[in-house]
Amino acid sequence: MLAKIKYFLKNNKKREEIANRAYKKIVNNYSLEKNLGRIIQRTLKDRKDFKKKLPKINKKTIYLSEDDLRLEPQKLKNKLKDFDYVGFKDRFSEKLDYHEYLQQYSLLKSGKPISICDFFVSRPFLENYMYFDSRDAFKRLDQNKFRNFLNKSQIMVTQKFFIKNISLFKQNNFEKKINFGKTNVNFVNFPLLKVKKSPKGDLDSIKNAFRLEFIYFLYAMKHHKNPFRKGHLLGILLESLDGVFFIMNEIWDAWRDKDRRAQLEIYEQT
Repeated sequence: MLAKIKYFLKNNKKREEIANRAYKKIVNNYSLEKNLGRIIQRTLKDRKDFKKKLPKINKKTIYLSEDDLRLEPQKLKNKLKDFDYVGFKDRFSEKLDYHEYLQQYSLLKSGKPISICDFFVSRPFLENYMYFDSRDAFKRLDQNKFRNFLNKSQIMVTQKFFIKNISLFKQNNFEKKINFGKTNVNFVNFPLLKVKKSPKGDLDSIKNAFRLEFIYFLYAMKHHKNPFRKGHLLGILLESLDGVFFIMNEIWDAWRDKDRRAQLEIYEQT
């Protein structure tokens, strides 16, 4: 052992080779992404059995389209009579697994009339590049800015609350007009939707409401043999051409901020 220690103390190149091999092994096999993937695979190994373990909820939800909301009030009430909860359809959103179940559960257990879930923002070549944290956004933003980022499909309400406020729900962009508060909203801090539309607003408000995951995507590109393969740069260019300028602004701010760069270095090493 002593002989080996003396040997490697004299041979810097050999020490670096061993260190590099160990580094590559850890990065390739034990990154945060790989570890989370293994945990999820184990959890969902038997998907059918996993679903059976969820508590049963004997409640029914109806999802209303924009055409449904244009019906006369009485016809709309008749449409709801056999349902406990009301959700909303949106052409820009896609429901993920357990969307209905978890929102029903949140209403049932909290006793509150409104449930709001989190969502991913996903665009061409930019899969899940932002994450809307509904609870944090509610705490950090004023009502108008908070409502500006909401998508109607992340909202589920009780039938009683809907009927009581039916005139409000029949208005265009009703999600921008509801008075949300601590006493009437229960937040589901889990992404249950994929929204295929980038948010509009000032950069500070967006940063307070969303986790900007695309920064980490870009930073990781320096380790890819072909950094253009996944199309992130093309996706950012397309979004910028479409008027979504906050992406380029955030990239520039992150690059200028030494503390942010240091945090990215730490993220890379996890």
